[in-house]
Amino acid sequence: MPVYRLRLAFFLLGVLLIVPAGHPRSGEPVPGEDPDLSLAADRNTGLSPLLVTVTGRLEGLPAGEETFCHPGVLWTVWDLDRDLVSRSASDPRCHHLPGQGHTPLVFSRSFQFDTGNHLCRLTVLGSNGSRLDSNFVRIRVR
Repeated sequence: MPVYRLRLAFFLLGVLLIVPAGHPRSGEPVPGEDPDLSLAADRNTGLSPLLVTVTGRLEGLPAGEETFCHPGVLWTVWDLDRDLVSRSASDPRCHHLPGQGHTPLVFSRSFQFDTGNHLCRLTVLGSNGSRLDSNFVRIRVR
């Protein structure tokens, strides 16, 4: 086999391994992928005292998934300048029959920040012990 054909074969094999075969439409979970918890703030900078609403969105759960039905929710806020951490948690329990649950996909909370640099993070805890951590959101207050 000539060298150029061998190189072409390896190139095509590499392309097949690297390029995905296709993705489902937006909003549909990808089979085998983990759910994603993203966090965003309605504002990231401002003057003290600054009221910020932080919203987490849970995406990628398969239809009928009940692991995160009535999940435990943990909000963590770091005051980076004062080296302080505060946490707020809720741990509700399911009181319904199997198959009748509803998984919340949006979590929202408002915080008031004083002068300084702060980080927020959301953690959602499933009934089977699984844990989803969001990205960090930075808040700067003057």
